[in-house]
Amino acid sequence: MGQTSDIRPIRRKKAIYEELYAWKANVLANLDKNDQTTHMKTFKQGDLIYFHIQISGGEPREEVSLSYEIVDEEDRKTTGEWTRVSDNGMGCWQCIEYDSTDISGTVTLTIYDSNQKVLGEQSVKIK
Repeated sequence: MGQTSDIRPIRRKKAIYEELYAWKANVLANLDKNDQTTHMKTFKQGDLIYFHIQISGGEPREEVSLSYEIVDEEDRKTTGEWTRVSDNGMGCWQCIEYDSTDISGTVTLTIYDSNQKVLGEQSVKIK
């Protein structure tokens, strides 16, 4: 019993550390390349959609390789990747431009780390 109680604080510290430094992605979508606050859920076919991704987390100066995938209802995919360096856990932004010409239905953007762990996701409707 003594060994188990000795391990619990270590596991708790590890869980807190992992949560504190976990990479996260928050995604907004709108029609303005410079608007990082407004989120729209519905767009018109042909709109130029801007997905704004706020990346946060990581140990100070830690580098992370990220990728994204945008998939529509017909399983057409747009992909890309980039690298970010943590600035003491402060967020940084990435903007992805998506042309919705000839697209209708639900479009989903997913952000992955280099291990293909999902860091964030956002779906929008195109009518």
